[in-house]
Amino acid sequence: MKNNDRKPTPYFEHVTQGTGKEIKKHDLSGLIWLDEEMTFDSMYEAQVWALDEPYNKLGWEYDGYRTTDPKIAGALVWELMKAKTAGYAKREVYADEQYVDKTIIYRVWVKWTRPEPGALHSN
Repeated sequence: MKNNDRKPTPYFEHVTQGTGKEIKKHDLSGLIWLDEEMTFDSMYEAQVWALDEPYNKLGWEYDGYRTTDPKIAGALVWELMKAKTAGYAKREVYADEQYVDKTIIYRVWVKWTRPEPGALHSN
């Protein structure tokens, strides 16, 4: 851009399950969370980490994943949605941000759809 006075407007998208101004609130009280302290410098590192650690354990060892690194959260949501779209995973994927003490905490969690994990057959 020749004119550096104009900065591009950041893009964001807000998706809700409600209608109009009514936003559906999720009950997160019974979820088991893993709080991640690691951060990465590159998206590649975050992607490798997300596929190696939280992707394989989310929904099995814990229900939710909290991190201050948006790259890890983004990579994790991407992989979970990719698996869901391909039909490999029977879980709903959720993500949001939580603001605590001027820090953004990115939360990703899953809820199983029928059958439950470990079930051999569904009715």
